[in-house]
Amino acid sequence: MKPPSDYFNYLQSRSYEALRELQENAIHKDELDLSELVTDEEFTTHLAEKMFRMHRQL
Repeated sequence: MKPPSDYFNYLQSRSYEALRELQENAIHKDELDLSELVTDEEFTTHLAEKMFRMHRQL
């Protein structure tokens, strides 16, 4: 037994609206300003320094 067609119509309609909203509000990766993000090397250095300071306090 399968559900009534109204169920599928509702499901398709909601899916379409959700996908349309995502596409309309999406930001392309070229539009992002990633200049202020920390590099892996900077993060690792910061983490190592913090761990070293914590270890010295013990």
